[in-house]
Amino acid sequence: MKPAGTFFALLAASMMISSCAPKLTPFTQTIREEYKLDDAALKTLQFYISHEIVLNRAESADSKQGNIDGVLTIETGRELEQVGFEIGEKGIVKSVPSDSKLRVVFEPDDAEGLMFGIANRAVNERYSLMSPEWEGSRGKITYKGETYYTSKRSGDAYLMIRMKKVHKLQKTRRDVKGMKI
Repeated sequence: MKPAGTFFALLAASMMISSCAPKLTPFTQTIREEYKLDDAALKTLQFYISHEIVLNRAESADSKQGNIDGVLTIETGRELEQVGFEIGEKGIVKSVPSDSKLRVVFEPDDAEGLMFGIANRAVNERYSLMSPEWEGSRGKITYKGETYYTSKRSGDAYLMIRMKKVHKLQKTRRDVKGMKI
């Protein structure tokens, strides 16, 4: 087979395989209500993040001064700690605080997780990242006992799930024996 033919055969095969795979769907209040997902059912679903979430925590370091080679040197600085959640990061429901909020954990040692919910159902039904305080486009979030601020695009993150519709056909068959005179 020619290289171009091989390329197109591989492309066609990958398209067929990917078209059969379940796709990620935004998790919405409509899905939750339509499929009657109670707390127990929500805790069995695998959730994914739609956009990257970056949590930032900065601390000021104590200033130090010293005399190096006859020059007074004053050293100041800040430490920046970041926690990143990549696109598609997997999480599970830790708790269900209300009928429009979910607390989702992404690490085994995380007791709290991140809160997702519906801010305004008239505008959007997706379960988006929530924060008790927003300063512009940055949310103030407590994660693992520390206070962090989200990056600007983190507020766009919402939960997604895999959905696959399975059509079942129940078939019964009876064979006729026939009749004799």
